[in-house]
Parts: sequence; C-alpha cells; structure tokens
Amino acid sequence: MGHSSVKLHDFSLCRMWHIMCGLLLLPPRPQLHLKLIYNIAVLTYLSMISRWRFAFQYQTNYDYLHDHLSRIIDLTNFVALVVGHLIVSMELIWRNQSVHIDQQFRQMQHILREKLGCKGAGCSSVDAGFSTTRSVMWHVPIELHDASLRLMRRLMHCLLLLPPRPVRFLQLLYMFTLLMYLGFVFHWRIGFNYHVVYDIQLDQFSRMIDVLNFVVLIACHIVVAMELLWKNRSEEIEQQLERIRYLLRVQFGYKVNLLRIRRYCQGICGSWFLRCLLLFGMTVYTNVGTDVVLLLYYHFYSEVVLLLRFSEFSLYSLLILAFYQELHEVSLNLILELETSSVASLNRLSTLRQVHGILWNTIRTIECNFELSLITVMLKLFVDIFVLPYWIFINVLNQTNTSVVHYILAEEFCKFVEVLVPCLIWNRCELVQREIRSIFHSLNTDRRDVQLNSCLLRISTHLGQESCQFSAGGFLVISNETLGKFIFGMASYVFICIQFRMSLVTKSSTHSVEAVATVAADD
Repeated sequence: MGHSSVKLHDFSLCRMWHIMCGLLLLPPRPQLHLKLIYNIAVLTYLSMISRWRFAFQYQTNYDYLHDHLSRIIDLTNFVALVVGHLIVSMELIWRNQSVHIDQQFRQMQHILREKLGCKGAGCSSVDAGFSTTRSVMWHVPIELHDASLRLMRRLMHCLLLLPPRPVRFLQLLYMFTLLMYLGFVFHWRIGFNYHVVYDIQLDQFSRMIDVLNFVVLIACHIVVAMELLWKNRSEEIEQQLERIRYLLRVQFGYKVNLLRIRRYCQGICGSWFLRCLLLFGMTVYTNVGTDVVLLLYYHFYSEVVLLLRFSEFSLYSLLILAFYQELHEVSLNLILELETSSVASLNRLSTLRQVHGILWNTIRTIECNFELSLITVMLKLFVDIFVLPYWIFINVLNQTNTSVVHYILAEEFCKFVEVLVPCLIWNRCELVQREIRSIFHSLNTDRRDVQLNSCLLRISTHLGQESCQFSAGGFLVISNETLGKFIFGMASYVFICIQFRMSLVTKSSTHSVEAVATVAADD
C-alpha cells in the first residue's frame, strides 16, 4: 500500500497513538481478536456505568419529583455522553484510517523528493513532522552539534533558560516562572536594608549608581530570557553551518576539523565555568557572615545568565572563525589545482563563492539571534566595568575590608575577559577573510584564461563586498576598534564619576555644616 510510513509516523502520529493505547481506545496491534476484546470491554464498561447511573440516588439542585424538565436534561446529557463514547470507540476500533492517511503522506513525500527533485524545506519539514521551524533542514547536524553546541545547550537547560522541548506551553511556563522570580527579587531588593560602604543620606550619587546597576541587571536578564524563549534561531544557524560542512565534503572532498571545533567550544564553556566558580568563591569568601551576602547570592543567578549568554555569542563567533579557517585551507588547495584542470576549478570556484555566501548569511542569522540581548548585555558589562573601579575607590577611601576590594577585582577581571574574547575572535575572522580574498585577487594578472580570470575577479569582488563584520543590533561593530573605545570610555567615565562624587560629597557636607551653624545661631 505504498511506501513504508514508519519514519513519518514516528515524527507525527506516534505520540498520539501511544496516548490512545494508554487510554485503551486502540489495541496495540490491529488484530481481529484484540478488536473484539476491546469492543466487548467497552460495551461492558458503558453498560455498567449506565446501570449504576440510573440506580444511583444522588443529591440534585432541582426538585427530583416535580421538575421533570431539569431531570430530562440531566438524563439526556448522560445518554449523549455514553452514546458519543460508544461511537468514538467503535469508529477507532473498526474504521480507523490513520495508517492509510500516513501512507498517503509518505507517497506525497516520495513524489516530491524523487520525481520533482524537491530537497528543500518542504520535504525536510515532512521528515520532521511538519515542523514550523524557519531553518532549512539540509542535513541532520548530529556530529557538528555534539562537537560544538551540545554542552552549551545542556548548560542552558540546567539553568532553566530553555525548556527541554520548544513547546508553547513550556515556553509560557518558563516565562511566567522567570517573571515571578524577578518580581520577587526586585521587591526584596528594594525593601532590603543592608550595610553599604557609602553614606546613604549624603552620598546620593553612589546610591543612584547602586540602584541603576541593579535595575540594568534585571532588565538585561528579562531581555536575554525572552529572546532565548521566543526568538531562538540556534537550529537555523546549525543547519546553515551543516550545509557548509556538507558542501565542503561533497564538492571538495574536505572534512571539517571537528576536533578543532570541539576544542574551541570546550575552551569557551570551561572559561565560563571557571569565571562563575571564581565569582561564587569570592562571594562566599568576602561576604560570609554579613547581610550583603544575601544580596550577592540573589544577583549571582542573573550574573551567571548574562555571562552564559555572552559566552554563547563567543561560541558562535569561534564557530565562524573555525569555518573561515577551513575555507582558507580549501582556497589554498584550490589554487594548487588551478595548474592542472581549469574546467573543474571553475566549478569549484563557483561552489566556493556559494559556500562563502552561506557563511555570510549565517553571520546575519547570528546577528538576528542576538539582536537585543547582545547590545543590552554589552551595555551591562560596560556599566559594570566602569562602576567596579568606582567601588574600589569608595572602599579604599573608607578603609573597609580588603577582601571586598579583592572580590571587586575578580569581578572586574571576569567582565573584562567576557568583552575581550569576542572582539579578538571577530578581528581574527576579518583577517582570515582578507587573506582568502588576497589569495584569489593576487592571481588575476598571472592567468591567461579569460574565463578563469573573470571567475577569480567575481569571487574576489564577492569577498570584498560581503566582508566579515558583526554588528551588535546595528549600534556597533564587534572588533578591536570597539574594544579600544570600550576601554578608553570606561577609563574616562571612572574619572568623571570620582570627580562628580567628590564634588557632591563636599557640597553636601558644606550644606550640613551651614545648617548646623544656623540652628546653633538661632538657639
């Protein structure tokens, strides 16, 4: 009866079939003796329920002897329920056409794939159970996922940032739980009286910075969580990278170095874990036995979430760098082949240009995936990096415990490394892309084949127009230039805040002395 529908059934109807079998609506196998047993069991059960229902004396909210209309409606409702149950059960047992429907869908899939040559999102969405994902299911990225994003995805599941499955009710449950948690933390933080290193009455500037830092932290946490729940494009990015890996393997006979990718990704995840461990250890060491430790514990989860989201961005950046390095090696091998076969090289040059276009589109997809969270987290890191030296100045000025200064230095180091790594990665990506362009651009004058020269010129122009740059929400480009602006801006803001704070404290002290002198003169 057509092609086997096992694969499609596993993705689409398997779960519903298991539920029906669990409710004893369908026998586990469509055999005649099982159908008869299920039929007799349903009739026996409904007969017993009907007999018990009519003989059961229960309290009603109407006059059982005089209100005949309400009694008729009550009995009619029960009879309709039993008849409906009986019809549904008989139809499922004796007239079930789900296997036939499943096989017809399988035949449609076979015709689209074999007869019409359809291998895009349409056919693949049938394989995936008519998935609503926006990605092009080119190839199942099992090996690439295991080597790159599997560990990061598990960390997000453990931190309750992503539900185990992209189901709507799980996403809503995670969203409401997050909002309730952040609402509780915000309410507790506003009403919490804790010891601070500044004068709350006189030093209003330090109090404003303290509250602003907390509000920015909560806002960034909400933005990151909502973007992960509702605008997550990680599957689409994986599919595009897997398509590049597939083209490199099929068209060029080149296998992507998954060991290098695994080493890169383990380094990013290990760096995140060590920085979180350092922050947690310094939190316990510095503030144990004080009331500030509760405040930092509540903040710690949000800080870990922001660091993990930025580490995920660094992980995707390393994946782009790894694939650019693979393209560089493929380009070098292709240049060596130009000496022997120009016809085959023309086809491979066209494929290489297509691969670079897919990689460029992948970068744009990563920009959309981090459209809101990246710029907000960078804003939070910028605020932290210039605020933390200010708190060092305040603690040193007030001669507090030196362990607090050590904690602030550790947090400053963690935040600065978080900003430093992606800037260096994207600067390296741009350099590798320029090297690939120079490989083809320098050969234009050394070839006599006009068609080959034209193809080399096109790929060189293509590499020049689609440069490797990553924009954080359209506000800034991630590179070493941005890192320099970040550092100099941070240093300038630190000195401005210190001068502003000293002037405010001096002014407040002067007003206090004048007020005391005025009161004493009046007395």
